[in-house]
Amino acid sequence: MKTNIRVLLVLAVALIATGVVIRQEREVGRLRAAIAELKSLPTEGVGISTVTNLLLADIEELRREVAEIPG
Repeated sequence: MKTNIRVLLVLAVALIATGVVIRQEREVGRLRAAIAELKSLPTEGVGISTVTNLLLADIEELRREVAEIPG
């Protein structure tokens, strides 16, 4: 009787593991599709330079704030 329970337990664990693997494969497929979609978007320098300009503005603002701190 104990061997039957062990066999059923092993089969249940194998079934759960298979389900997990299948779900992960689906997610990997969705991630690959999303990456392919992002790669196909036109890359213009406008978006990159805007982000760079915003970062530089933030850095300059932080420098001004630090300069105002009495030290």
